[in-house]
Amino acid sequence: MLFTPRFNIPLTTNRCTMSFRSLSLAAMIAIASCALNAQAADNAATVTTSEQSSETVNINTASADELSKLNGVGDAKSQAIVAYRQQHGQFETVEQITQVDGIGESILTKNKALLSVK
Repeated sequence: MLFTPRFNIPLTTNRCTMSFRSLSLAAMIAIASCALNAQAADNAATVTTSEQSSETVNINTASADELSKLNGVGDAKSQAIVAYRQQHGQFETVEQITQVDGIGESILTKNKALLSVK
């Protein structure tokens, strides 16, 4: 077995060190790739949100299907909005949507920029 003159360590250790460095480099590349994929997904979500914000939903005329596409509003809540509208008439302000059972301030906050009454 050959020894390096400086550290008196077998050469096989250097090969292991090189393998470890290669493995470390591969791991760093994999982590960076995952981070880039996550960033791309965030960017795609931002584009989708900005596309939605250009189209407002009139809560006085929207169907249950249209309302169910809002953040935090599924089929049951969208049907509750339509039923409330049929019983009580049109909403005068966007904030009035919180009077519907199941629609709270958090849902209003998430969707306020997307909602209109005219």
